[in-house]
Amino acid sequence: MRITRLLLIGVLCVASYSLAQVSGCMIAPHALPDDLRSSLEERLSTFLAAQAEGRWEDVEDLLGRCRFDAALASSTRARTSNV
Repeated sequence: MRITRLLLIGVLCVASYSLAQVSGCMIAPHALPDDLRSSLEERLSTFLAAQAEGRWEDVEDLLGRCRFDAALASSTRARTSNV
């Protein structure tokens, strides 16, 4: 019984120390600079409109270089155009 209590206290001490270390290394929250916010909002609204209207060439241009399989892209296009 005494060893179990000792082990439990040891585990709790190690866990609390580890948690304190992780909390100390958290990334501080930040916001986008104001000069970039309007540009980002404009591109996002353009992207969403192009996607909703099925203008896939514009969507591809806004996303940049495609990193996934072309077959997946065509099946996704077919699925979203039927909706």
